[in-house]
Amino acid sequence: MVAIVGTSWSLSLWAPFALISAEISKRDEARRSKHRKRLLSGDADDFYDMEDHEENRAGIILGLHNVAVSAPQVIATLVSSAVFRALQKPRNVPGDTSVAWTLRLGGIAVLVAAFFTWRMKESVSEDDDEED
Repeated sequence: MVAIVGTSWSLSLWAPFALISAEISKRDEARRSKHRKRLLSGDADDFYDMEDHEENRAGIILGLHNVAVSAPQVIATLVSSAVFRALQKPRNVPGDTSVAWTLRLGGIAVLVAAFFTWRMKESVSEDDDEED
């Protein structure tokens, strides 16, 4: 059981950063390619302005990833706390259903997330069309 959980946990820690790094690398290569074309055409005077604008793009992308991971955890904690506060009975009192309701709400959230994921479409940029 520990090996199965460890495998899925290692994948969830590794995969997003690998995908983000690949996307950052792809964008960086496109930016470098544009710069090379400007150098060859003799139009490279505005490169440093573009360089300053693009400087911290990787940090922004990783920051957004961290927010996307942690925000649902914070929201789930707040909702679970509200459910426990409203439904939890004192210790040793039979009929406490607060855990069951928390799990039900979590299951509904999973179904909603699966629906939104299923409805997502991958956008295709012009750069991707040129490569094909």
